[in-house]
Amino acid sequence: ASPLDELVLQETIEAVRQAVLALPEHYREAIILCELHEMSYQQVASILDCSLGTVRSRLHRGRLLLLDRLRGEMQAGRLPDDGERTVNKII
Repeated sequence: ASPLDELVLQETIEAVRQAVLALPEHYREAIILCELHEMSYQQVASILDCSLGTVRSRLHRGRLLLLDRLRGEMQAGRLPDDGERTVNKII
């Protein structure tokens, strides 16, 4: 990867991190446990003391919120337009 590609990747990762931190807590917890800690939905349901359907719902809504926020960052010019491809790999 070129230095420019590495810079784009690092900026995108930081934008995703900030977007995850800005999520409401119940979405953030589900995203972090499933995506970052690679736990199963059932494990997350047990940890969060909620149903499997609730975990799925929180993940779905959390991912949508993340994508909306990151698309806004791209439209505002704070992330490169090709960052969406990288965002989709990350989340």
